[in-house]
Parts: sequence; structure tokens; C-alpha cells
Amino acid sequence: MLIANKSIGEALISVELKGVKHNYLFSPSFLSLQRIGSPDQIKAAAHEAYIFMRALTSGLVLQSWPQYLLPILQAFTDKPLNPKIFGCKQVKLKNGEYSGLANKSGAINPAQIIILVNHLLRWALSGRENDEYIGAGTKSNKNLFDPLEYVSVMMCEPFCKSKNDAWSMTMTEFKMMIDAANPNKDDSKRFKKSELEALNSAADDVERKLAERSKNG
Repeated sequence: MLIANKSIGEALISVELKGVKHNYLFSPSFLSLQRIGSPDQIKAAAHEAYIFMRALTSGLVLQSWPQYLLPILQAFTDKPLNPKIFGCKQVKLKNGEYSGLANKSGAINPAQIIILVNHLLRWALSGRENDEYIGAGTKSNKNLFDPLEYVSVMMCEPFCKSKNDAWSMTMTEFKMMIDAANPNKDDSKRFKKSELEALNSAADDVERKLAERSKNG
């Protein structure tokens, strides 16, 4: 069973394999994006997922999907994925990537996984179901997404979130808090790069002061 929450972007997979029930909760948080890697790696992951989705809309399920999509899906959950649930043999390489082809014995249909991965990335990067996200673009350096920028904003005034709370937030929650703090602000406007840099600098100061306070007891 696969359930996707279309109000906040979370998703749940609940399946039974050989009498054992497996539950996986997936959250499109900033921490999940950070697990994928650098802004360039996030961009590449979104682009790869988009390619599989385009193929699926044409009626094709590319058999290399475990190698590309399971590492992305793993980033969105704290629980290690059991590859047998997804009907594929796992060959764990030194760099942590999955290898091997899917078979037909999985409890979850590969098409559902392709849709799920794109669902999670869309919500993680845009905060809304229908917004365009960077996967639809090319693998260029444009439109790179750095979750640290958004986490830094949440750690500064007026939000003052802890580091852990800020990383566990989603883009949907981020936008809601920004809107609540700026009720009269034009919704089409976003933080300028200079504003984000200033907020990042302020967040660094906060972390430095907290570290000094912890060191001094």
C-alpha cells in the first residue's frame, strides 16, 4: 500500500513481506535533500527522476530505475530500504549506489516508485504539488537548490528555529511561515540573494555563539 499526502507532501509505504510488515514514512524535508548531496547532485537527481517520469508517461518503465531512484528514495526516509520489497536484487557498491535490474516479484509496482520519487522531489523543492521544479530543466548550473539557505533563514529572527527543527522542516512549512511573518508581502516575491547571504551570515553567528556557550559551560 502506498499513500501520498497531497497537502504536505509526505508519503507512506506499508507492505507485508513473508509475514513481516514493513512501514516506510517519507518526508520531503530539507534534511532529505541534504542527504542527496550538493546542490549539483540535487539538480542531477531531480533531472534523472524526471527522465524516468517522462518515460513512464510514454508507457515505458526503464529497467535501470533501482540504480538511480532507490538512492533518492532512501534519502527521504530514516529507515533502511529493503530492496526485496521493490522487487530488485541489491548490489551495494562502495560509493553507496544500487545496481541491478528490477524483477516482477516486488510488493510495490515500479511505476508507483517512479511517481513517488517525483512526488517527493516536487514537494521538497517547490512546496506545492503543481509547481514546476528543477528536474524539468537541463543538467546545467542554473536553478541550483541549496537547502542550507532555507534552513539558515529559519534559524534567524523572527523564526529562531533550532538547528534540528529547521532541518526537519519542509518547503511547504517554510513558505507558510514566511507568509505568516509577511502577511502583506506580494506572494510572487522571494528572498533576494543578498538577503539570503545576510541571513546565512546571521545564522553562522548564532551557531558560533551557541558553540562558544557550550564550550564555556
